[in-house]
Formats: sequence, structure tokens, C-alpha cells
Amino acid sequence: MKKKNIIFISIIVLLIVIIIVLLNIPDKLYYKDSLIMSLPDYKDNDCYFYGENKDYTDYCKFYFKKNIEESIKENKKFVKVDSDNISLVKEYFDNYNEVVKNADFFDKYDFDISQIEENDYVYILDKSNENESLEKFDFYNLYYYDASKNIVYYIHNNI
Repeated sequence: MKKKNIIFISIIVLLIVIIIVLLNIPDKLYYKDSLIMSLPDYKDNDCYFYGENKDYTDYCKFYFKKNIEESIKENKKFVKVDSDNISLVKEYFDNYNEVVKNADFFDKYDFDISQIEENDYVYILDKSNENESLEKFDFYNLYYYDASKNIVYYIHNNI
């Protein structure tokens, strides 16, 4: 009888552990983004979303297992941050800083504009360049690779 109780308790504990692990997986492993998926595997991420339907904003940080600078350099979308484009990158983050103040994840938003440096990499997709009815900052995605931290920051806005 004692042996059956021990087996039963062991099975229950195992099931509880499995459930806890499964509940923690979705935010970390199932984030799908074609640009992020084109890079080497990331080991972890922090992603936050605010809004619904067509009006929403996102903030993600992707932490990579190994240094991905070579992959970033080879990626045709990223460009090196330099003296010609650094002010543009800062403009987008300034705009995003205003937008994110209304998001329920504002307390988790920790990007510091002062960390934007030459020799990092950026990719900006601004839909206003494709759609005349949109103004600058109406709808954009920005990916910023911080080479010193080996992190890709992703911001999206269309609020």
C-alpha cells in the first residue's frame, strides 16, 4: 500500500512540474518574427504587447546564445549606426518613449537612448515610406542590435 502511495504522489508531483514548465514556455519560445527568425537562435527574450486589433505597440529584447555580429553584418536589412543615421535612430526611440508611456508594460520598458552608439546596427521599416496616407511614426518597426550587449531590441508602433 505504501509503495502505491509513493508512486501516486510521484506522478502528481511530475505532472505539476510539467504544467509549470509548459505555462512558462509560450512567451519565450513562440515569438515569431521573420527577421528575428533569420538570425541565429536566441536563448531568451522579453516581449511586451499593448493594444488590440490594428492599434498596438510591442517591445522585445532578444538575448543570443553566441555573438551574432557577423550574422547582423551579413543581413542585408541591417545598417551600421553611424554619424549620418544616429540622430534618425534616436528620433524613433524618442517617439517610442512617448508612445510607451501609455502602455501597461511601461514599467518594464528599459531601453536607454544614451546606449545608441555608432558601430551598432539598426533596421527601420517605416510604413509611411510605402503609404502616403501615413505620416512618419504612424506605423514602424525598428530593430536595434547593441553589439556590446549582444541583444536585439525590437520596437513596433502603429497606435
